[in-house]
Amino acid sequence: MMIGKNIDLNSFIDWQAEDVKNRLVHPTIEGNKEGEQIIKVWVYDYKLQTGQFVKSVEEIDLVKQKRRDDKRKFEELKRELWEQEE
Repeated sequence: MMIGKNIDLNSFIDWQAEDVKNRLVHPTIEGNKEGEQIIKVWVYDYKLQTGQFVKSVEEIDLVKQKRRDDKRKFEELKRELWEQEE
């Protein structure tokens, strides 16, 4: 069994070509304990400095991912600073 076998790589090529200097698409095929092949696509934007795993171009929302990443980093820093003050 292959999970994610219907991934349209051409759409990822088109997405990356929209900003060729700043976008990365990295597909991988891995196996799991059950002997299944799993296809993952990592997309990254160098301007936003964030990325995400997706199965289709329609799932890409790096601005939303950047906000999540920034919020998580902010909460970590806030926690670290709070601990230092105690």
